Amino acid sequence: CGGYIDFLRESAMGNEGRPLALDPEYEAWLRRVQPNRFPDRVVHAQLLLMARTGDPVIPISCVDETARLLEKAYARARQGDRFRYARLDLEGHGLGPEEGRENFAWLRSRLLGRPTTSLP
Repeated sequence: CGGYIDFLRESAMGNEGRPLALDPEYEAWLRRVQPNRFPDRVVHAQLLLMARTGDPVIPISCVDETARLLEKAYARARQGDRFRYARLDLEGHGLGPEEGRENFAWLRSRLLGRPTTSLP
């Protein structure tokens, strides 16, 4: 999630599941550095963003917004093929076989120049 403030406020990771109240100075600093504010800064890189819709730690709404902003930035730079968002309909936090398949397919497409498709 490239929206650090949204992540800290929406994640069930801390504060007993309640929204986190941020120190104003810390929030101001986060606003200056969070990738969602400057998505054009990453278009030089090839990027695979993966997220589970049922992740209790990283809210899917936060990742969806990051993906939306990155997709627009890559399109503006005419580098749309360098970005992929894999939104996985899975529960839990972590990496599993599905993420491994997505990652392998992405790497294969990048290294061999083949279209990105999920592996069976």
